[in-house]
Amino acid sequence: MPRLLDLLEYLSLPGHEHIWALLDIKLDNPPEDVMRLIAQTLDSHSQSHAQSRPWSSRIVLGIWAAKYLPLCTTYLPSYPIAHIGFSTSYARQFLSVPHVSFNMLQPLLLGPIGAKFIRDVRQDPDRSLFVWTVNDEDMMRWSIRKEVDGVITDEPEKFLRVCREWGTEDGEGQQRRIQVSREGEEHSQEERGRRRDSDEDGGGEEKRLRLTMTKTHDDETMDTTKVDLLNVLYIDSDWTDGRTDV
Repeated sequence: MPRLLDLLEYLSLPGHEHIWALLDIKLDNPPEDVMRLIAQTLDSHSQSHAQSRPWSSRIVLGIWAAKYLPLCTTYLPSYPIAHIGFSTSYARQFLSVPHVSFNMLQPLLLGPIGAKFIRDVRQDPDRSLFVWTVNDEDMMRWSIRKEVDGVITDEPEKFLRVCREWGTEDGEGQQRRIQVSREGEEHSQEERGRRRDSDEDGGGEEKRLRLTMTKTHDDETMDTTKVDLLNVLYIDSDWTDGRTDV
């Protein structure tokens, strides 16, 4: 099982500077221990590796419970936070905390209650809204129409096709601010197009990036902090340049 340190090494490779990661910090970890170990690992790697961008602009702390908020402030005060949730009523308490983003179970956002939650999230332009897990084509179109900031899906090929069809139908040639993810693999529309063009020109096999959205498990030492593959969320650098809150 790869460690958090292994993920950081991967993200430090040349050409990966545009990738950021949302850490899915599970509730089965002792909160104080796991936050301390994550902070130690990030700090240790920063001291031993020169980075063009600080980890605080590339790592988002994904938390399920409000009890993690003070721990984030204590151990990683400069890092952005996203609440991962399956209850809009519970998630609303995070609206009182500036700039906290949301990664929500997508069906919760349907209907008037979900619409009101989306409007309230959009009141703060520094918040991002992601949805999981979107495999149905109609729900993919819904996500595009609502202009969410990211989509987690098990079927990125289908989602990319839906995005291309959507762009053709509305006559816009621009890449949409909607991204694709699945367990162990990720593709952006733009990157996928470049790879497809390369393959058609005999440019070789397509290479898939991995390990960008994770869940963490703590151990007794920072060196054995574990990272499991969960999902991948990929954002192009030209979208996030200058932003540390997504």
